[in-house]
Amino acid sequence: MAYKGWEAVDPDEFPESVGAQIRTAQADGEAQAAAFDSRTTRKQARPEQWLQIACIEWAARAIFPEFIVSQEPVLRSPVKIGEFLHHTPNGGGRSKAESGIFKAMGVRAGYPDLSLDLAMFSCAEDRYYPGWRCELKTGTEQLRENQCTWRDRLQLAGYVFEEAYSLEEFINKLMAYLMLGVPQIRLQDA
Repeated sequence: MAYKGWEAVDPDEFPESVGAQIRTAQADGEAQAAAFDSRTTRKQARPEQWLQIACIEWAARAIFPEFIVSQEPVLRSPVKIGEFLHHTPNGGGRSKAESGIFKAMGVRAGYPDLSLDLAMFSCAEDRYYPGWRCELKTGTEQLRENQCTWRDRLQLAGYVFEEAYSLEEFINKLMAYLMLGVPQIRLQDA
C-alpha cells in the first residue's frame, strides 16, 4: 500500500485547524489503546472479541467531516466513522442448525471481521478504493487459508485489506486509509 501509517502523519504539515484535529485523534487513539490494554488483562478468555469491541467503540466516537470519494472533493456533513464500520458474523460457536442457517443466508468463512464501507479517492495515487477491510488477530495468530483467499480477492477488487493485532494498530491503519481522502478528523465527546 502506498499510504503512510497514521502514526507517521505530522500534524504540522496541515493547516492549524486540521493539525489540531489530527493531534486530538492521535492522542485519543493512544488513550483508547492504553485503556484497552488494561481491560484485556482481565478478559483473556476471548481476546479477539474484546479487541473488536474496543475498535468499534473507538470508531463510534470518530467523526470525519470532509473526504474525497472521486477526483473532485466531495464535502458532506460530518460522518461518524462508526456508522460505516460493521462486523461480519463469521466466527463463534454455533449449533449445526444455526451454522447451516447462517451459511444459507450468505455468511462466508474467512471474510474479514470488520468492513468500512466508505470509499476513498487517493489524489496522490490517482486511485479509487471502494472500501476498507480488517481482519483482527491477537497474539501470534496468522491468517488462515480461507482468510488469505478473501484478502487476495478483495485486494484484486480494489479494496484495502489490513490485519491488526491491537487497538493502536487498528486505529493507525484505519486512519491511514482515511487520510487517502485528505480528511479532517475530530473525535466526538463521549
